[in-house]
Amino acid sequence: MTSTTIALGFFALFCACCCAVYAADAPADAKPSAATGEQRLSGPYTHENLTIYLVHGANTLKGNYLTLEGGMAAKTVKVHETGDVNELAIENVGSEPVFVQSGDIVKGGKQDRCVATDFTLEPKSGKVKIAAFCVEHGRWQQRGGESAAFFGSSSATVTGSKLKLAANSNYKGGGGQNKVWEEVATAQQRLSSNVAADVAAPASPSSLQLTLENEKVAAAIEKYVKALNDAPADKDDVIGYAAVINGKMSCADVYGSNALFKKIWPRSLKSVATEAAAEAKAGEKVAVMSQADVEAALRKAEDGKREKTDVGDAVQVIVTDSDDSVLSESRTKGEAGYLRRNVLKK
Repeated sequence: MTSTTIALGFFALFCACCCAVYAADAPADAKPSAATGEQRLSGPYTHENLTIYLVHGANTLKGNYLTLEGGMAAKTVKVHETGDVNELAIENVGSEPVFVQSGDIVKGGKQDRCVATDFTLEPKSGKVKIAAFCVEHGRWQQRGGESAAFFGSSSATVTGSKLKLAANSNYKGGGGQNKVWEEVATAQQRLSSNVAADVAAPASPSSLQLTLENEKVAAAIEKYVKALNDAPADKDDVIGYAAVINGKMSCADVYGSNALFKKIWPRSLKSVATEAAAEAKAGEKVAVMSQADVEAALRKAEDGKREKTDVGDAVQVIVTDSDDSVLSESRTKGEAGYLRRNVLKK
C-alpha cells in the first residue's frame, strides 16, 4: 500500500482554516481558498471491482455525535411517520447531539424512506421535520408487525451515485421522487441479475431495504465487507474514503473527525459494496484507478456553480455542481469544523 501527502486542492480544503469562506454571510459562489494543513491518501485497498482509498487528516469537528443508526438502536432517536411521503419528523430524546446523513434509510412507517439531507439534532430536540424520499414504491399501510406510526430501525444507506444524487434534496438536478423510484428499481434489477435470484421481497417487492436484506444480496455484499472492513483499523487519523468501482470514481466521503468516520464507515462500506455487487461484470478484469487519477477527480469536483441551503437553524449545506460530479459540504453554523464533505459522480 502507498501513501501520498496532498499539498493543495480538494483534500487541503477540508482543514478548518477554510471555514471562513463558508461563513453564513459568504456569497454562494465563493470559491474555497487553499488551506495550509495537509491530508493524504493511502491505498489502494481492493476486492474484485471495488477499490477504496482512505483519507487521513486532522480532526476539525468539535463534539461527539451519535448517528441515526446508533440513536435509533439505543431508543434515544425516534422517527415519526407524518403522512407526507416527502417529509419525516425526527426527535432526539437523548443527551447527545445526533448527525443524520443524506441517504440514510429508515425502515417501517407507511413506506420505507431515506433522509434527503445532512443535518443534526440537538439533545432533547423535540420533533423536527425533515425532507425525505420514499424508497418503497406503492405501499401506504402497516407492513407485517411493524408500526405504521414510527420507523423501527436504520441499518443502511441508499446505494449508487445516481440514486444518492436523486435522493438529496439540496441538489436541484437530482430528479426528485420519480428518479429515486427509477434508480431503486434499477439497483434491484442489477442485483437480481448478478446474484441470479429474485431479490424483490414478497412483503413489498419495491422495498430497497428488504432487497438489501435478501439472503443472496447480503452474501454478495459480505464478501466485499469482509475483505475491506479492516482497511482503516488502527489508523486514528482516517477521516474518510474514496470509492472506485469498475475502475471509475463513484463517490467520496470525508468527515470532520475520526470518531464520526468510524461510526459511519460500516454502513458506508456496505453501501459502496452493494453498488459494486450490482455493477460487477463476470469474468471482466478491472484496472485499479490510480491514486493520482482519484486526486484529480476530487480536485475537479471543486469547480462549478455553488449554492447554499440552510437546513433548519443549525446546519448549512453548500453544493458545488460541476460538469461530471457534485460536491456537497455540510457544516454546523458557527462551528469551524465541517460535518461531512461528499463527492458523487454524475
